[in-house]
Amino acid sequence: MFVIPFVTVLREGLEPVVFVGLNYPAYAFPLPVFGGIAAGVVVRYVMYWGGNSASLQPFLVISTCLLYLMAAGLLLWGVEPGE
Repeated sequence: MFVIPFVTVLREGLEPVVFVGLNYPAYAFPLPVFGGIAAGVVVRYVMYWGGNSASLQPFLVISTCLLYLMAAGLLLWGVEPGE
């Protein structure tokens, strides 16, 4: 139950590093890496401590809205070159 999701997330996380990140010099890596780790720790604590007292419905509504915004952005990004 742990291995397949772990490998999938690891692969999806390493792809941007390999395909996008290697275009930049080595000194450009530490700030985004530590920023991502810090953001992950903050989100983990907010979800852990807030998850006990908060309702699940607002979290699902907000995450659905964010997914809609990302999908709309991807759609516009794909349609724009065809204009």
